[in-house]
Amino acid sequence: MDTLQHIPVDFEQSLIELSTSLYKGLDKTDSVCLSPYSITAALLLVMIGASGRSKQQISSAIFQNSLFSDEQQLKFYKSLHSQLTQRAGVNVSFASANRLFVSDQFTVLQTVQENAKRYFGSDISVQDFTESETSAYEMNSWVSGQTDGKIKDLIKKGLVRPKHCNVYN
Repeated sequence: MDTLQHIPVDFEQSLIELSTSLYKGLDKTDSVCLSPYSITAALLLVMIGASGRSKQQISSAIFQNSLFSDEQQLKFYKSLHSQLTQRAGVNVSFASANRLFVSDQFTVLQTVQENAKRYFGSDISVQDFTESETSAYEMNSWVSGQTDGKIKDLIKKGLVRPKHCNVYN
């Protein structure tokens, strides 16, 4: 296991500001559960596969005007994840699972696959989104397995539609 790195105050402050911004944007008339940690992880995982303007926008949304490189940001996230996991305690379970499901219309670069594994312990699943029911079933099966069956139908039937699976830079 990698050694834990000191997480700079600027990095922590960026995550606090993202959390605050997300909370402020919520409709507080309903009961909502929000995990800024999970949202950050998902955005960072997407960011490793993004480029150009998309990558800059994701990084800016999370870290605003940070001077840290992408690699430093990922290392700090990994260190934070390690610290949270190690400090969970006897009666507390802390688990995090992330996976990118990518349309087979795109080529996933080897470096993206390696970084997903290195920083998130994540594989990338390439899917034929034209087979929307099959794709939804595979995603839901993975999620159910990762959550010990607590979340079964995250992806609703009809949600995966090939015409909505475009990427723009």
